[in-house]
Parts: sequence; C-alpha cells; structure tokens
Amino acid sequence: MTLQNVTVIIPAHNRPERLRRLLDYYSRTDIKVLVPDSSDHPFADAEKYPDITYLHRPKLHFLLKLKEVLPMISTPYAVSYTHLTLPPT
Repeated sequence: MTLQNVTVIIPAHNRPERLRRLLDYYSRTDIKVLVPDSSDHPFADAEKYPDITYLHRPKLHFLLKLKEVLPMISTPYAVSYTHLTLPPT
C-alpha cells in the first residue's frame, strides 16, 4: 500500500527516545515526515533519517512550529502527532 498522499507532522520537544521510535517506524514507509523540534538540543540521530525533514528550533512555541512546517506540506492529506501518540509496535 502506498501512502505518498500523506504527510505526518511530528512536533518534538525534549523526548528523543519517543522521536526515535516514531522515526524508526515511519522511515520504513513512503509517508512524508516533517519534524519541527523545539528541544534544547538537536536530535542526535537526525542524520540517520535522510528522508525525513528535521528542523531544530530551540524553545519555539508549539503553534509557531506548526506555522513553519505548514507551507512544506505538498500532499493532499496531513496528520499531526501529539506527544502521547506512538505507532504500533
């Protein structure tokens, strides 16, 4: 099944272990992934996911992170994760 019509936005903030789990999951799909990250420090493993758009914006407010990535959505459908949502294992 192809999901090239979907973009997933994963707003991140100081939870690298959850971000790693999500990126491991989505890196095996053809879904476009955008990660606006307001963590204090950049996600150390970002370079391991070359097909994922990662933006480190320290301390940027949640709504401003979304505002920054919205113009990057080029698919007809988009979904945003909350900090509690995790993919199936």
